[in-house]
Amino acid sequence: MNMVTLGNTGLKVSAISFGGIPIQRSDAANTMAVVDELEKYGINYMDTARGYTVSEEYLGNALKGRRERFILATKSMARSYEAMARDIDISLDNLQTDYIDVYQIHNLPLKDFDQVFGPDGAYRALAEAKAAGKIGHIGATAHSLDALRLLVEEHAHPIETVMFPYNIVEMQGQEVLALAREKGIGTIAMKPMAGGNLDDWNLALRFIAASGVMDVSIPGMGSVEEVQRNDQVGKKIVSGSSFTDAVITDMQIQDYVQQVTTADGSIVNALDPSKKDLVFTIETTVPEGTAAPTIGTQEIRAGRTMIVKTDDFETTGNIDMVDIADSAE
Repeated sequence: MNMVTLGNTGLKVSAISFGGIPIQRSDAANTMAVVDELEKYGINYMDTARGYTVSEEYLGNALKGRRERFILATKSMARSYEAMARDIDISLDNLQTDYIDVYQIHNLPLKDFDQVFGPDGAYRALAEAKAAGKIGHIGATAHSLDALRLLVEEHAHPIETVMFPYNIVEMQGQEVLALAREKGIGTIAMKPMAGGNLDDWNLALRFIAASGVMDVSIPGMGSVEEVQRNDQVGKKIVSGSSFTDAVITDMQIQDYVQQVTTADGSIVNALDPSKKDLVFTIETTVPEGTAAPTIGTQEIRAGRTMIVKTDDFETTGNIDMVDIADSAE
């Protein structure tokens, strides 16, 4: 599994990591088998939450004797100082550990910012827990672009990681996430499969890895088979060349997306199964003084715009097998 650094936290985490939502629909024996498989393949970042019913408890039991091999992240919906302090202690007890690597403010909307970051807010409890060694880093998750923007633009110092929906059909956070990475905030992609609306696991996860704005994605894993599938995708990311070394400022994929109507009548975006080639239009910048990364044999140079056409991406999963039309000399 390819390892990356989560922002300025210094944490070395697997590029595809473990989302703990499905565990709440599992049992203790299956959770143990899933964690065995995670350890086997080196998937070391675990994300769960107080709100995921029994997920923390099942994971805590499965981690006995091997806690140090994993990086634990959880989160709480608490908004007040007292409620957050209480939830931190409950999480420590549930996970059967004396420290949690990343503790996050869960689903933070605009209306709660004043309370959370106020004198009697949840952030104060997190800061105290960090000072006491109960947690290592403080993060936040958001579902609205406005909330993400406020976190990144005005709270980059106290917040060390952000989690936001990001996938091949939901890229509204691209610009703000790029800013987060510039500021050293770790970026975590939730809903990498668009809430179950994407069927092509390989394409969806490799797209996020190639986006240039996400450090790690956390697809939900509720079975041994799902862990194995993610490991296979992770191995392809390793062979995906230096595509992600560039700062990708534009990726146009609308030709690969279609609107479909679900069984309940909802209209959602989904991959068009009739398309076998994926075309990216990429505008890149390369930091001054660094070696130009390459796609195939072509250098990515500052200001260069390229159209990158994959070689049957859906089948091969390779982003280093490409045809390139270069619009700048």
